[in-house]
Amino acid sequence: MSNLPDESLFHAWLDGETDERTSREIESWLREHPAMAREVEGWRQDKLRLQRAVNQTDVRYLSANSDPARLHFRLRQRRIQRLALAFSLVLTLGAGSLGGWQLREHVQSRMLPMEDAVQAYKLFGDLPQLASMDIRTSEPPMLENWLRRYFISGTLPPNLERYGFKLIGARLMASEQGASALVLYETTGGERIAWYIRHRATPLNKGARQSDGLVAQYWSDSHYNYAVVSPITGDNLPALRKAISSEMG
Repeated sequence: MSNLPDESLFHAWLDGETDERTSREIESWLREHPAMAREVEGWRQDKLRLQRAVNQTDVRYLSANSDPARLHFRLRQRRIQRLALAFSLVLTLGAGSLGGWQLREHVQSRMLPMEDAVQAYKLFGDLPQLASMDIRTSEPPMLENWLRRYFISGTLPPNLERYGFKLIGARLMASEQGASALVLYETTGGERIAWYIRHRATPLNKGARQSDGLVAQYWSDSHYNYAVVSPITGDNLPALRKAISSEMG
């Protein structure tokens, strides 16, 4: 392994999802690149903070006669809530702190439908680099596997390549309702749109609104709220928004 591995491969290794040969190659590569090894170690510490938060789940209320499916559901919901809290903590560390707290302040000050999706796009959707993304990939199956860790019953992001938008990455975030995620698409010209998912507090009627040069289309299913955020003007955007409107919710 002579070249810099894809960042998603590092995260897969940290999660114990790489095979033995790949793991050995990554470990050998990191020994030869101490600066990157320190950065990866920072990611490991972030993951440990999240794991400690998740592992604090209180199971004292469980009884031997409880329904296993109901207990699993309750535990999963509590883990998601703690995970969201942990991500808020991680966002206060390093470069992510400003974006995390700015997002919270914006959302609290402007309680419009899916305003958190709009603000997430503003904060991360137009960054020149993708260093702020938790996963950088153009492969839908890789993104789907990543998303299903946090949104088990959610609708997956659409394939938008027919409109000229290619998947480029995603970021896990925290909202008042729990974990949320921002998925980014980009054209060859650098124009970006975002698909956003969060746990549902209340159902949203299918709708759309414009503000600050952006259009937010939003809807709900039985588990989650969704939004697609895009610039008002741009090639293929009217056709894309029409297609999303006909398919959502």
